[in-house]
Amino acid sequence: EEHTEDTITTDPNSFGLIVRNLLDNAIKYTPEGEKVSLQTFIEQDNLVFQIKNKSSMMDNAQIHKIKELFSGIKEYSFGEDGLGVGLILIHQFAQKIKSKVFFEQNTDGMTTFKVSLPIA
Repeated sequence: EEHTEDTITTDPNSFGLIVRNLLDNAIKYTPEGEKVSLQTFIEQDNLVFQIKNKSSMMDNAQIHKIKELFSGIKEYSFGEDGLGVGLILIHQFAQKIKSKVFFEQNTDGMTTFKVSLPIA
């Protein structure tokens, strides 16, 4: 998708870690024959990277923990049940570069992660 020349200022290593981990998870948990999509778009003065995939259904407890992590309701630490190291790293690095990560999984198993970066 083409965009106008908008500028974001961020640490490329931290941003790379976030996108790599999200893509790695999407690929790892997508059943054979299904697709992973990566889209970028502008939303409310933010550049958004959206990763979607159809994945095996998570239980409600896992979904709740991921939503708590990315909404800032609860801080999780490494080794806690239900969350992988990758998701905790994504959250910590997103905070470091002043970006936000949003997560949802709908009833048909479609999982969406959005990384939102302010446009400079």
